[in-house]
Amino acid sequence: MTHTFKREYLRMPAPESEGERWLRDKAMEFHLRTERYDRSVCTGPILPGGILPANSQEHVLSERNAHKVKTEIWFQVQEAGVPWRSWTKALAEADREFRANMEALLRGVHQETHQERHERVIDSIDFYNG
Repeated sequence: MTHTFKREYLRMPAPESEGERWLRDKAMEFHLRTERYDRSVCTGPILPGGILPANSQEHVLSERNAHKVKTEIWFQVQEAGVPWRSWTKALAEADREFRANMEALLRGVHQETHQERHERVIDSIDFYNG
Protein backbone atom coordinates (compact mmCIF):
# COMPACT_ATOMS: atom_id res chain seq x y z
CA MET A 1 0.00 0.00 0.00
CA THR A 2 1.28 3.46 -0.84
CA HIS A 3 1.15 6.33 1.65
CA THR A 4 -1.30 8.21 -0.61
CA PHE A 5 -3.69 5.27 -0.81
CA LYS A 6 -3.51 4.71 2.96
CA ARG A 7 -4.20 8.37 3.63
CA GLU A 8 -7.25 8.33 1.37
CA TYR A 9 -8.46 4.99 2.74
CA LEU A 10 -8.07 6.11 6.35
CA ARG A 11 -9.40 9.61 5.49
CA MET A 12 -6.31 11.29 6.83
CA PRO A 13 -5.31 14.81 5.92
CA ALA A 14 -2.47 15.34 3.47
CA PRO A 15 0.77 16.34 5.19
CA GLU A 16 1.17 20.08 5.45
CA SER A 17 3.80 21.83 3.40
CA GLU A 18 6.70 23.73 4.94
CA GLY A 19 4.92 27.00 4.15
CA GLU A 20 1.71 25.84 5.82
CA ARG A 21 3.67 24.72 8.89
CA TRP A 22 5.45 28.09 9.05
CA LEU A 23 2.13 29.94 8.83
CA ARG A 24 0.57 27.71 11.52
CA ASP A 25 3.59 28.34 13.75
CA LYS A 26 3.26 32.12 13.25
CA ALA A 27 -0.43 31.97 14.16
CA MET A 28 0.33 29.89 17.25
CA GLU A 29 3.10 32.35 18.17
CA PHE A 30 0.49 35.11 18.28
CA HIS A 31 -1.70 33.17 20.72
CA LEU A 32 1.20 32.11 22.93
CA ARG A 33 2.76 35.57 23.13
CA THR A 34 -0.51 37.33 23.86
CA GLU A 35 -1.62 34.84 26.51
CA ARG A 36 1.76 34.95 28.24
CA TYR A 37 1.59 38.75 28.31
CA ASP A 38 -2.01 38.72 29.50
CA ARG A 39 -1.07 36.42 32.37
CA SER A 40 1.61 38.88 33.40
CA VAL A 41 -0.80 41.86 33.60
CA CYS A 42 -4.31 40.46 34.11
CA THR A 43 -5.72 39.40 37.46
CA GLY A 44 -9.11 38.03 36.37
CA PRO A 45 -10.16 34.40 36.20
CA ILE A 46 -8.47 31.91 33.88
CA LEU A 47 -11.07 30.34 31.61
CA PRO A 48 -10.63 27.71 28.87
CA GLY A 49 -9.97 30.52 26.36
CA GLY A 50 -7.37 32.29 28.48
CA ILE A 51 -7.12 34.73 31.34
CA LEU A 52 -9.57 37.61 31.57
CA PRO A 53 -8.75 41.19 32.53
CA ALA A 54 -10.22 42.18 35.89
CA ASN A 55 -10.65 45.87 35.03
CA SER A 56 -10.53 48.37 32.17
CA GLN A 57 -6.83 49.14 32.70
CA GLU A 58 -5.88 45.47 32.27
CA HIS A 59 -8.19 45.28 29.25
CA VAL A 60 -6.46 48.23 27.58
CA LEU A 61 -3.00 46.75 28.24
CA SER A 62 -4.09 43.38 26.85
CA GLU A 63 -5.65 44.89 23.71
CA ARG A 64 -2.63 47.12 23.00
CA ASN A 65 -0.28 44.18 23.29
CA ALA A 66 -2.48 41.96 21.09
CA HIS A 67 -2.59 44.67 18.41
CA LYS A 68 1.19 45.17 18.58
CA VAL A 69 1.94 41.44 18.35
CA LYS A 70 -0.60 40.82 15.58
CA THR A 71 0.79 43.73 13.54
CA GLU A 72 4.38 42.56 14.04
CA ILE A 73 3.59 39.01 12.94
CA TRP A 74 1.34 40.18 10.08
CA PHE A 75 4.26 42.14 8.60
CA GLN A 76 6.36 38.95 8.63
CA VAL A 77 3.51 36.97 7.07
CA GLN A 78 2.89 39.67 4.47
CA GLU A 79 6.59 39.77 3.54
CA ALA A 80 6.38 36.01 2.94
CA GLY A 81 3.62 36.67 0.41
CA VAL A 82 0.79 35.08 2.39
CA PRO A 83 -2.68 36.49 1.61
CA TRP A 84 -4.75 38.03 4.40
CA ARG A 85 -7.43 35.34 4.07
CA SER A 86 -4.88 32.55 4.62
CA TRP A 87 -3.49 34.40 7.63
CA THR A 88 -6.89 34.84 9.27
CA LYS A 89 -7.74 31.17 8.60
CA ALA A 90 -4.45 30.10 10.22
CA LEU A 91 -5.21 32.34 13.24
CA ALA A 92 -8.64 30.75 13.67
CA GLU A 93 -7.24 27.22 13.42
CA ALA A 94 -4.43 28.05 15.85
CA ASP A 95 -6.99 29.56 18.23
CA ARG A 96 -8.93 26.27 18.32
CA GLU A 97 -5.73 24.28 18.90
CA PHE A 98 -4.53 26.77 21.52
CA ARG A 99 -7.80 26.64 23.47
CA ALA A 100 -7.78 22.85 23.44
CA ASN A 101 -4.16 22.59 24.67
CA MET A 102 -3.55 25.97 26.33
CA GLU A 103 -1.91 24.91 29.57
CA ALA A 104 0.41 22.36 27.92
CA LEU A 105 1.38 24.84 25.19
CA LEU A 106 2.16 27.55 27.73
CA ARG A 107 4.36 25.12 29.66
CA GLY A 108 6.09 24.18 26.41
CA VAL A 109 4.91 20.57 26.62
CA HIS A 110 4.50 19.03 23.20
CA GLN A 111 0.97 17.81 22.55
CA GLU A 112 0.71 15.36 19.67
CA THR A 113 -1.25 17.01 16.86
CA HIS A 114 -3.98 15.29 14.88
CA GLN A 115 -1.63 15.02 11.90
CA GLU A 116 1.25 13.63 13.97
CA ARG A 117 -1.07 11.00 15.40
CA HIS A 118 -2.09 9.98 11.86
CA GLU A 119 1.55 9.85 10.76
CA ARG A 120 2.29 7.55 13.67
CA VAL A 121 -0.62 5.28 12.66
CA ILE A 122 0.62 5.09 9.06
CA ASP A 123 4.14 4.30 10.23
CA SER A 124 2.85 1.50 12.45
CA ILE A 125 0.82 0.07 9.55
CA ASP A 126 3.96 0.12 7.39
CA PHE A 127 5.90 -1.62 10.16
CA TYR A 128 3.37 -4.40 10.58
CA ASN A 129 2.81 -4.87 6.84
CA GLY A 130 6.54 -5.16 6.23
